Order: sequence, then C-alpha cells, then structure tokens
Amino acid sequence: MCQFCGIDPAFAAYFEKDDQPHQDAAAPTSSDAPNYFRMKPNHPRYSKLTTPQLTTFAGKLSANAKVIAPHQQPEFEQASKRWSKFAAKKALAIIQVATPEDVSKTVILATSHAIPFVVKGGGHSPKGASSSQGGLVIDLSRMRAVHVKAEECLVIAEGGCLASDVLKATSPYGLACVTGTTSHVGMGGLTLGGGYGYLTGLHGLALDNLMGAQVVTADGQILTVNDKEHADLFWGLRGAGNRLAVVTKLIIQAHAIPRQVWTGTLVFGADQLDVVIDALNAWYDQHDAKASAALSMGDGDDLTISLFYNDDDGSVAEANFAPLLSLNGKSSTTQTMPFWKVNTLGDQPFLDVSLAFDSANVAPPLKAAHLKHIHDTMTQVPRSWPGCKTGMYLLMVQPDGVLRKNNTAFPWRDDHFDVGLNVVWTETGPAPAPLIDWLHDTLQPAANAQGQADRLYSNHSDFCGPAAHEFGDHLQRLQQLKAKWDPHGVFCPLPL
Repeated sequence: MCQFCGIDPAFAAYFEKDDQPHQDAAAPTSSDAPNYFRMKPNHPRYSKLTTPQLTTFAGKLSANAKVIAPHQQPEFEQASKRWSKFAAKKALAIIQVATPEDVSKTVILATSHAIPFVVKGGGHSPKGASSSQGGLVIDLSRMRAVHVKAEECLVIAEGGCLASDVLKATSPYGLACVTGTTSHVGMGGLTLGGGYGYLTGLHGLALDNLMGAQVVTADGQILTVNDKEHADLFWGLRGAGNRLAVVTKLIIQAHAIPRQVWTGTLVFGADQLDVVIDALNAWYDQHDAKASAALSMGDGDDLTISLFYNDDDGSVAEANFAPLLSLNGKSSTTQTMPFWKVNTLGDQPFLDVSLAFDSANVAPPLKAAHLKHIHDTMTQVPRSWPGCKTGMYLLMVQPDGVLRKNNTAFPWRDDHFDVGLNVVWTETGPAPAPLIDWLHDTLQPAANAQGQADRLYSNHSDFCGPAAHEFGDHLQRLQQLKAKWDPHGVFCPLPL
C-alpha cells in the first residue's frame, strides 16, 4: 500500500515504463489505465495531493518539466503572475510541462484525484482563465519551440508559443502568420478563440489558418487532429478549443509578407471625433484588404488611430490613408518596420496593472453620435479605485478574409468590427465588483448600441458566457462535441 495515496503499488507500472506514449499514441486514460496517483474513492485523502506525491510525480515527468509548489518561493510567485495582476491565483501546484506526454500524465493525475485544472499558454486572460485557486495549472511556457517549413508556408508551433515567437521565427523567411495586435499574447489561446489581427482582411482569423493540431484530450489521449483525422474535434477546436482539449502543437498556415511593412500612429483630440469618424469611413470604403486601422479611446481627451498597410511602399500606403493623414491632429508618425515589430507597438499600455475585458461589436459605417455616446459613458467610470481608467479598442479590417471561411465553430462571419472594452486599476487582489458590473452593465450596452447585443467574442469576454452569445447557432453542435470529448466537464464549461 502506497504511503502517500493508499493505493496498490501495482498502479505504479504505467509511470515506471521507459517507453512513454508518443504522438498519436493513445495514452492510458483516467478511467481504464493503471495510474500511480489514482486514490481509492473511500480513502480519506481522496481528491487531495500531498507534497511527497507531487515530488514523486515530478520524477515521472520529462527531464525539462518542473513541478512548482506554493512553498517554492519566489519561483511559485513568479510562475503565478499573469498579464492582469488580479488574474493571479494561488494554485495547488504549477506543472510546467515540456512534452505532450507530460500534459497527458498531468491531465490523468488531475482527473484521477478530481482536482480542477486550467491550461496556461500566454497568461493573457484578464479574468484568470489560465489561473486556478487551489487546483493545478498546466503551464505550457516550456513548450515554445517553432519550426518553419518555408517551402510549404507552414509553421509548427508548440502550445506555449507567444505571437512574438511565431512572428520572429517566420520573419527571416519573408513570411508571417495571422496574429492579434500585441506580441505577448499566447498563440494557442488567441487562435482557438478566433484571432482578429492586422492580416485578417487578407487571410481571415488566426483560427482560419490553423491547418491541424496535436491535442491531449480529457482522458489523456494524445491525438493529431485536422480535416481528415478527428475532423469533428478539429471543427470545435477552431472557436471553442479550450472547452475540448489541451493543444500542445499548432500547424499554422503562413503567408508571404514584405520584409518591411508600413505603419502609422495618429493622435487627435476628442473634439475632432466628427471629422475623424468621417475620415475613417471614407478610408474604409476603399475596400483595400491590405489595410487596417484601429481606433483607441478612453475617458481622457485623446483619440489614437493605429494604421497598418501590408506593403513596403510608403507612397501607396499614404495614398490609401489620405483621408486620415490629411487631417490636422495632435501628432502623426509613420514609418516602415518588420511585421513582428508592428505587433509590439500595442504592448506597453497594459503592463503591470489589473484589468478586466469585455466584448462588443459595431456594424459599419461608424457613426459619430454613437462613438460620442461611448466616450461620454467612459467619463462616468467609477473612480473609487486607485489608477482607475477605461478604454475601447475598435479594429477595422475588411471582411473579405472573415467571410471566406465558415467550417469552424467560430460563428461571427460578417462585417461587424470587433471591439474590446477594458477597465484598468493599479491595485492587486480581487476585482472590485462595482467596477466590473459597470463594465458589463453600462459600458458594454453603450458600445453594442450599433451592433449585435447577444454576441460575444470569446477572447474578449474571457469565456464567461452565456455560451449562446459566444457560439450562436453553433452551440448545439458544440454541446454534442463536449459530451463526446469531455463528458465529465474537466475543461472550461459551456455555460448556458
């Protein structure tokens, strides 16, 4: 009888084997495989793990993996940090995996002990979807290798890669992948939830460029999924991936891109909103899929327009954006740079703060009265918390790429602009409920007044549902997939 678990030592056999499962091998499952860490259900420690157990488990992982427990300071505190400070939670343990087999073993460990777990890629979830209070964190940060198959325009990226890892790897080959608009977002989470970015007008969402994936399922199987293998799961991954499996490898379509691309930043006063909106609509009506623009505004006096053009010819870009460049704003900066660097320009505003996000959408054309209403609403943000402020990010891309594909779980295939809403404060600790309520109950309806109210973008709503608003007409099919691939609900739920 094991002194840690109260189980038969024969259950150790699986973890003592030298020939661990490889890609596409069916790893032992939590229901039918011998498992060193499965406790007998009537044991008094059932669903708990002790430090000796975690130490023993660490010895069964690959050489580059690591198990970090709360007493291992400051390492545990550092590994618990997230993009949003308030998203950090105190886990039972953080399992920094290094191989798909490590992930499989950790999933089996968690499900055998009925311990909740989450998966951390880039740690970008503002509300803490990649953190666990008292559960396990499967941390993919040691799985960030990128292999570029330039002749096939394909990228094979491990599940812990950030957007910056992928873009820096592809840049020397004159290639790029569809990412978001910041460099430190996890490529896996971004892709599985959608992925709007500067290249979306030409090439669709990030998930539209996912050609296949390696996943670990709820019962610990390691599978390859694509249009031919486990096609139903592949359909669901692209839009609802974190509800169905852990993605340990992504096969991504890359696209040719100039070595230098054009970008610009324009700053206007809030009192210029009318002329700015007219200029944005005039620019958008040119229907150039190589161009995109993002409008950022908050509760202050400035409007910022970020411009992108997928070409190194500044004269062509400037002609395209002439309606905006001709305005007399507060400042104007234009330049060419590598595409990977463009994605770093939006990184700075949200460093070392607590923040919460929400999702909205706006149907074109933009209307100045609507944007003024949003701005006026922002100025009413509750000021009871240190450093409190609010903002909106509206990305304008041509709908060509989004409309081109529809064989995924992502439901929103139209010309609406994606809008991210946020509130920011400087304190750590639990989120102030009145501030979060204001974001959801006041600012979100104001932003959605020119959009679709019963619609959420998962990467901005942070998987808080209701699922019918995230997945629309695809929800019923996703519920069937959930019942098949995650019958016990160990992954992120589909709240009704």
